[in-house]
Amino acid sequence: MTKVVQEAFGGKPLCMFLQEPAGDINPYYSTTMLVDGAIKRRDWTGEQLGLEVIHVAQGIQTKADPEASLQFAEDVLPVPVRWSPKEFRDGLLAAFGS
Repeated sequence: MTKVVQEAFGGKPLCMFLQEPAGDINPYYSTTMLVDGAIKRRDWTGEQLGLEVIHVAQGIQTKADPEASLQFAEDVLPVPVRWSPKEFRDGLLAAFGS
């Protein structure tokens, strides 16, 4: 998938595929044996996914907002120390040396 996408856009930007734990790039062929063409089917699935990524990416249109602004807020949250600072320091020194 990443190879197909990167080739379509000249290698920029770098394309990555991140699979969540429940994801499966091989949903229809997960039980296909290697001798029955599992690699070929896996590659075909990746190519199809890459082609769809290209299709979607080419449809994205962006433009700069002439009135763009950036706002932020800063909040200071007091966080009490859970341990005695001396005991914490001594524990760190004991674990990692002085």
